[in-house]
Amino acid sequence: MIPYLTFDPAKSRVTITSATIQYPALVMHIIFAFIALVTGFLQFIERIRLKSLKIHRNIGKAYVMSVLISDLLAFVVICYVEDFTKALSVLTLAVLWLFTTWKGYRKAVKKRFNEHRIWMIRSFGITLVAVSASLLVPVLLLCFVMLS
Repeated sequence: MIPYLTFDPAKSRVTITSATIQYPALVMHIIFAFIALVTGFLQFIERIRLKSLKIHRNIGKAYVMSVLISDLLAFVVICYVEDFTKALSVLTLAVLWLFTTWKGYRKAVKKRFNEHRIWMIRSFGITLVAVSASLLVPVLLLCFVMLS
């Protein structure tokens, strides 16, 4: 995330073909995904979840909104990915992220809290997949090159 906070397309880890559309969408996608990551972690703090329902609800709304915004921006970023396989994998993650988050939100609205919890754990799992992939892929590629 740190290279993107400079708002300099030259420091991007991905190839930038449009500094006017792709790069701002990518930066905002990363910022809102970071908000989803932080708010998602906060939702697993038992004290907040059980003792402060209003706080849990507000943090949950922030999580859902950040996922929604980040996900919609991901669809913009996908349009600029040149590798079809990479674009398809990111698209699949984006659709799953949106679907699981929406299902979790709808279960909470219907007061089906056991199902809500299951769907939100799935949603947050997908949030972690994106972060893990961003961290692990370079390490795995480096290991592959060193061992080849």
